Amino acid sequence: MLELLPKERRAIVEQLKTFLWSTSLLFLCFIAYVTRQLSWHYTQLTLSLISLYVVVLWWVTDESLPWLFAANKLKEAEVLLQKIARINKVNYENVSNILKNNFVQFESYASPDTQLSGAGQSGDGTKKAKQEDHVMVFLKNRHLLKLTLISSFLSFTVTMVYEGLLMMSPNLTEDFYLGFVLGVVTEFPATVLFSFLINRIGRKKCIYIFQILAGVLLLVSTVLSNTPLSDNIPGRYWVSLVTSLIGRLAFSVSYSSVVLYVTELFPTSVRKCLKTL
Repeated sequence: MLELLPKERRAIVEQLKTFLWSTSLLFLCFIAYVTRQLSWHYTQLTLSLISLYVVVLWWVTDESLPWLFAANKLKEAEVLLQKIARINKVNYENVSNILKNNFVQFESYASPDTQLSGAGQSGDGTKKAKQEDHVMVFLKNRHLLKLTLISSFLSFTVTMVYEGLLMMSPNLTEDFYLGFVLGVVTEFPATVLFSFLINRIGRKKCIYIFQILAGVLLLVSTVLSNTPLSDNIPGRYWVSLVTSLIGRLAFSVSYSSVVLYVTELFPTSVRKCLKTL
């Protein structure tokens, strides 16, 4: 989805994804609550039936246009461009000329070598890399390897914490379902906050400001919940619950920022290899 939009509007995809993700989790909780007295097989069957929509996606979705160029599938790209021009009621030749002006030639934009050189690889190295496995390109290109290791570690840590917070949400309250719902509901204000700040203060600041904020709040919540000295604090439970929810909200903003940031670091031809790694 990110490849379908220009850079200045890519945050919209992450906003939409986060909103739909949160909505789907609430729906999942609803299904689990309704079928709580039944066997888990019925819950699984219900979710499987809902997923049948994927059967029709083949006919209603198109391939990524940047990927078609990067993969040198110019005929398919031309067909898709004609379709886009027809839907938007614009002249195809004008669209084609705009692309040619931006990328000089379709072939130069389509070449993975051109994009790899943009990631810090020399011209001679790209010719050699063309004949090698894409994974080896990451290992032999020092700049690309450094970028990959940093972004991979960042993605690993935020994903681990994000999923951990999600799985621990039912423990927020005595009621399993209420705790899960409260944890998921924080995603909605997080999406609004992400939408407002991501293009105003930038990706990097969003990541680290909200990670630090989340860490402090979650630490405070943990101390309040597990330290005997905090027993005398009035409303300790509610303070711990609120700080935990705000901490989760802050980390959700950071998580969405990381997903967008890491994806934008790599061009299309390299991004598919990064996902594999």
